[in-house]
Amino acid sequence: MLDLGTGSIVLVVVWCVVIVVSVLAQRTKHPRAIAIACAAGAALITLILVTWPREGENPPTPDPLQSESETYLILIRSAILFAVCLATLLSCVFYLVFHLTEPVRAISDPSRW
Repeated sequence: MLDLGTGSIVLVVVWCVVIVVSVLAQRTKHPRAIAIACAAGAALITLILVTWPREGENPPTPDPLQSESETYLILIRSAILFAVCLATLLSCVFYLVFHLTEPVRAISDPSRW
């Protein structure tokens, strides 16, 4: 259906782990260093998987029996999937920006006045 190979799934999992580790590392002593190290490792894994030769890679041959309506149906499904993924990504970004990065304010003690 989507023709996702093992490499694509590995890349998605690797980058999701990088995002989770980066968010969890915000409470540590050196969060930026941990995030940069994780992102560099994920970028290296991405470059290796993209440049690795794949077995049996042949250019796809067009199917003369496939109709235009099937092609449009695939495009509509892809557009809906893209819209849902984009909405999910944007909602996660807004959650991170507005909730997790909110400063913690100290409660003033009126008895100390």
